[in-house]
Amino acid sequence: MYKIRIFRKPKEYLNKLPYEEKKLILNEIYKLKNNPHSNSHLRPLKGYKGFWKLYIKQNRAIMKILIFRKEVIVLAIGHRRNIYDDFFRERRKR
Repeated sequence: MYKIRIFRKPKEYLNKLPYEEKKLILNEIYKLKNNPHSNSHLRPLKGYKGFWKLYIKQNRAIMKILIFRKEVIVLAIGHRRNIYDDFFRERRKR
C-alpha cells in the first residue's frame, strides 16, 4: 500500500475546481494506492527520469513515485494545455 502526498500548489488548484471534477481527480489519484504502475493512465514523463504523468480527462497530474518509501508524491495538477509549461517554469526558478 502506497502513501499519497499532495503538495500545496496542487491542493490550491483542486480547491478552485467544481466539486464533481475535484472528486474525479482525487479518485483517480487515490486509485494509485495499491499499485501505481498498474494504472493504464499513468505514463512516464519523457525527458525527465523519475517523473510520471497521470491522465485525468482534461487534467494532468505530475508526480514522483518513490518505490522504496512506498510513496506517491503529487507535485502538480492542472489543465493539459498549460500544466507542463507551468510546472517546469517553476522548477527552473529554483
